[in-house]
Formats: sequence, structure tokens, C-alpha cells
Amino acid sequence: MIFASKRLRSATVGLGAVICSFEAGAYEMSPLDAIHEAMTELAEACLIASGGAAPTECATSGLRTAMGTKGGNRSETQKGTRWPDDPTGMISISAAAAFVLQMKGACESNISSIGTDQTKRNQLGLLCQSHYGDLQFFHAMASQEIEQRETTVAKMEDWSRLAFRVATDATIADTNYCTYFEATTSDLPAIAPSLLGTVDSSWCKDRPGRYWGIFPITIDAWKVQTLFRLTCKNAFSQATCKEKLSSTGRKIAVNNSKGALLHMVQDSYSMSHAHRTISSNNEKDFSPAVRCAPILSFYSYTKQKRENDKHDAADQFPIFDCETNSNIHDVITASANILYFIEQGTEATDKKQWEDKLVIYLKEHVIGESPVSN
Repeated sequence: MIFASKRLRSATVGLGAVICSFEAGAYEMSPLDAIHEAMTELAEACLIASGGAAPTECATSGLRTAMGTKGGNRSETQKGTRWPDDPTGMISISAAAAFVLQMKGACESNISSIGTDQTKRNQLGLLCQSHYGDLQFFHAMASQEIEQRETTVAKMEDWSRLAFRVATDATIADTNYCTYFEATTSDLPAIAPSLLGTVDSSWCKDRPGRYWGIFPITIDAWKVQTLFRLTCKNAFSQATCKEKLSSTGRKIAVNNSKGALLHMVQDSYSMSHAHRTISSNNEKDFSPAVRCAPILSFYSYTKQKRENDKHDAADQFPIFDCETNSNIHDVITASANILYFIEQGTEATDKKQWEDKLVIYLKEHVIGESPVSN
């Protein structure tokens, strides 16, 4: 679907098209389509219009116009919604070729050859893992070909908690990465093993490095927010990535974590990611539509590819097919509420209550109750 087709389109377009897409950060790797940014633009406007209250019934009619907003007029949060599609910061002039090569087949072929070998899967890097591997929950998709709905939901809830914490709590964001995700102590059990597995344990300690390959420097240990502020040259490894530090790095982490949460919520409305239905009918439906119905099941991209499913069929501008009496909110209203909870949590002393409210909102108004088990 338009919501995350970067993984598909980058496999078929030329490098020139990639370079032209920097401003938009678009799903379809083209210079004009920027639907995550556009949805977030409408959500930001709705939040302002709500006057400090939780947003309700946000307008969706301006989506096409919002997609044409130029890069210089994008808010930092809008730009942050690109992060799940490019978590290693490779969409730049210097790394665009590497991005295309990875997404054109390297990620997919490696996933296929590795299979269930978890050690090798952990070594794939953030880019491949987020699109084809164990981190597909970034996009509201199942991370394994056979994964129960409840498992994917648990990952989405934990990911929401983590993104909320990084966006609102500088102390948690600055905690040592490996210590925070240790399986025996983490309160995010659905995602901690996958996030911990994507890094080498040695990166969680200060280590020697070279500046320009010549001058000795000390590379700081990974923090929790490091995940959201990397620029890499190698999609398969974060070992040589650059990280923005100090106040600049903190702002990047805040905006990318907010963007990551918005991206996941918005992707959950893509019919090529999650199957929403008003009945118990579990037939595949890749219509380009935003439906205000509970999620019945989640798709895995690798399984879609293996079964020749038409993921691309949903890669069109979506129509909004929402009933006004549905408990599931439309994607713009949902996005505005995500921003509302983050705004409230940022200012609050008791951040945990707003984190819990966020997760409850996701359960009730974004994911919903499944009428049947998958």
C-alpha cells in the first residue's frame, strides 16, 4: 500500500528517482507522494484546533493537498515519520546507492537464505529487519510468517511504550541500551529480545574508534535513544554508524520516536499490512482504503512475497471508508490523539499515566477487538 511501499518501489526504480525523493521521504520513492507526512500534517492541525482537549473527528479531506507540502515547510515531527522506512539514515546523496542495492534484493535474498537462524537474522541490520525481519512491527505487520494476532498486538503496544518514553523522558532515553533491554529486567518483553539482538553487546560500552580513519577517538556506548538518531553507510550493520549527540541529537531522537509511533499507527490502516473487517470474513483484501474496523489479522511481508500476494494493489491513494458510529477512529483522528498523548506526557510529572492512556487508546480506538482468532 501507499503506506509503506518504499520496500517495494525501491526494488524497481532507478537511483535517480531515489535522489529526487529526498524532500518527500515518500512511501513510493517519488518526489511528490509523502502520505505519512501529509497525515501527520492534518493531525497536527487537528490537535491545534482541539484547543488542548483530546482531538475528535479530524478532517481528512485535505490529505491530497497536504501531500504536496514542500520539505522546507515540513515540521520536524512530519519528517520523523520517515524513520521506520529508513532507520539507518541512508536516504542521502552519499548513501542512496547503497540503500537501493540493499532494498533491491539483498535484504530479501538474505532473509530467504537465513530462514529461522536467529543468530544470522540478528546480524541483518535495522533496515532489513524493519522491512523483512523481526522488526516488522515498526510497520504494523507480523514479524514472522506464522505469528498470532495477539503477538503482533503485544509488539505494537510495547513499541508504542518505548517510542512514547524516548519522546517524553530524557532520562529513559539516555539509559544504556543493553541494560535497558536485558530480557531479565525489561518491562517490554514483546520487543526487547528483537531490539537487543540487532546490536553487538560491545556497542553498549565506550570503545575506541578513528576520526577520518586517522585520529583516535572514543565512540560513546549506545543509549536507548541511539536507535533513533543514526546515520549509517552499511545497512547490514550499525557498527560504523554516526550518531548525533547533545541537544541536537536529543531533538532528532524525540522527533524520530514520535514519527515512528505515528508511522506504525498509520501503517495499521493499510490493507496490505493489517486486515480490517466489519465481519469475521478472513479473506485477503488489499483495497486502497482506510477502514474504521477492528484489525482481524496482520500480514507478514515475507509471506506475502512467497505467496505472490498483491501487496502493491493497495499502493494507491486511499479512500476513507469509515462509519461514524465505529469505535475505531479514522487514521487522522488516531494520529492527532497520538500527538495529544505525547504532548500531555511531555509536560506531566507522572508520565506513566499518559503512557498507559496511550496504550488503552490504541487497543480501543486503533486496533480494536478481533471477532475471531487468527
